[in-house]
Amino acid sequence: MPAQERMEELGHRLSINSLNKKWSREEWASIIAAQISVEEKIEAALLDDGFSPDAIFAKRHQIRGFMFYPGGTSLTEPTYVGYVRSIDNLAHRHRIRRLWIPPPLLTRPLNLPHSYLV
Repeated sequence: MPAQERMEELGHRLSINSLNKKWSREEWASIIAAQISVEEKIEAALLDDGFSPDAIFAKRHQIRGFMFYPGGTSLTEPTYVGYVRSIDNLAHRHRIRRLWIPPPLLTRPLNLPHSYLV
C-alpha cells in the first residue's frame, strides 16, 4: 500500500475512534507514526509466514481494529509508542505475530491463525 494512502486511512480511522480525545498535533503525528510502524512490521511478518498480500490487504481494516482499537476506542499515545518498542525489542527472538504484547493493548498473544486471513 502506498505510504500516503496508508497514512490517510489510519488518520481517518483514528479521528473516528477518538472523537472525545484532545491530542496535540505532535501526539496525533506520533500515534499515526507508531501505527504505521506496527502495521508494516505485522504485515511483513504475515507475508513471511506465507499469507498472501491480497488477503492481508483485504483484511486490513479488521486487523487494524484488533490491533489499534480494542474495545472500539483509541489507546493513548504512550501505549502506541510502547507497542512499537515491544515489537522492536522482541522481534529478533520471536515471530511478530506470536509476541506477547503488554497490557493495556492486548492481554493475550497476538496470534492470527491462517484461517483469519483466508
